[in-house]
Amino acid sequence: MLNQKRHLTGFLLMLAIPIVILLVMLVKPILTLNTGEDITLETKPVDPRDLLYGDYVYLEYEIQDVDKGDMDEDLLKKLDLQKNGQIPVYAVLKRDGTVHKLDQLRVKKPVDGVYLKGQLNFYGYWAGRKKSTVYNVDFNLDRYYVPENTGKSLEASARDGNLIAKVKVRNGYGILTNLNKK
Repeated sequence: MLNQKRHLTGFLLMLAIPIVILLVMLVKPILTLNTGEDITLETKPVDPRDLLYGDYVYLEYEIQDVDKGDMDEDLLKKLDLQKNGQIPVYAVLKRDGTVHKLDQLRVKKPVDGVYLKGQLNFYGYWAGRKKSTVYNVDFNLDRYYVPENTGKSLEASARDGNLIAKVKVRNGYGILTNLNKK
């Protein structure tokens, strides 16, 4: 008889635990419904063909390809020690006319100025315009989501070098906000 009570108690406890978890999960929504502030937001249509991503433009930036001459001494030392893998870096930017260009790539966070945090994730021989070692930095700004069927013209402008990206930057974190044709 005592053994049956233990089994029944264990069974009821196992049933109660998921129910308690579900009730705790309901506390925040119920409090929000009863005590939250009412607001109104505009909606926009959703493309049902690709709900996860939609159309986007893939971008590359001039500041992504970096020569050794644009790196500080601490980063060059780190490159000598670490032959592969990702290295967190900071790209210090300077204004040149209407655009910002790379001033220096550093391994230490700058104390002031405009800079982007990125990952130095590939380096090797580059047989492009300059036949030298070029390092590539990923700033996580390579996708810009656009309205449906508008991405092709923007990608064509980007390939022709006629596209400027507007980015908001705060403490090294960048958000791509807009694309404009030159």
